[in-house]
Amino acid sequence: MLKEKNYPVLAPSQVPAAAGKYRFLKGTPGHTTNITEINDPKTVVQQFKAAAELARDAGFDGIEILAQGHANKRTDAYGGSVPNRCRFALEVVDAISEIWGHSAIGIKICPTDDANDSAVSYDELCETYDYLIEHLVSREVGYINLSRRGCALGKDEDLFMSLDKNSYTPRSAANELPRGFEPLHRFGDLIKYPGSRTMLMVNHEYTVAEADALVKEGKIDLVTFGRPFVYNPDVITRIKKGIPFATNDRGGHVYYGPYQDVNENYNDWPYSGENER
Repeated sequence: MLKEKNYPVLAPSQVPAAAGKYRFLKGTPGHTTNITEINDPKTVVQQFKAAAELARDAGFDGIEILAQGHANKRTDAYGGSVPNRCRFALEVVDAISEIWGHSAIGIKICPTDDANDSAVSYDELCETYDYLIEHLVSREVGYINLSRRGCALGKDEDLFMSLDKNSYTPRSAANELPRGFEPLHRFGDLIKYPGSRTMLMVNHEYTVAEADALVKEGKIDLVTFGRPFVYNPDVITRIKKGIPFATNDRGGHVYYGPYQDVNENYNDWPYSGENER
């Protein structure tokens, strides 16, 4: 809709994605050149606050913010140094806390993300997220959802990213991660430690066995299974009873198109036969 109606895409800076089509979209490349640099970020902070009010009025129990900071080339108070680049995210959290309180706020971060040429150097990654996590935990947000998308662990299982070559740009040599790097190992102790009031959630291609072990070892509090909820009509039953995730004629992955018919990925996945009604 943004492309069809030529609506402006608000961004911290005018930085279009360098990759091509995204998620197999037909026609022109999926990225846009109609980028409008935000003049006053505080106006957008207030938009986040207004959205939080609507969510509360709609009966939501809390709110999760997805924080991505890979298109920031600003030279004002919101760009340059690590504190400046983290300023917007923290101001959004503080504004939303006026509606919810910090404990009802979750925030998802993807330090190792490399989709659409978004990778940063290891040094910048550590410096940025060390600072951001410290200030989120000091605010006692409810949880931090730490994604490992973009690191080697989990990438082999991420069939979607491996198939969608047009939206994936391999890391350059300058942005290589240490061998075996895992965001949980680097940042986990900054979030989950004795006395911390912020829960640690992890995300991205975790197996049920891997998640179960991490919880039992006390290394994490929560784990999310995103795409499995799309292609498993009885995902909770499967997890509880140790039943493998569903498969169909395309295997066990969600491809986000192109689709064979309108039911694909929504109504054509089988129940395990042991689902609890």
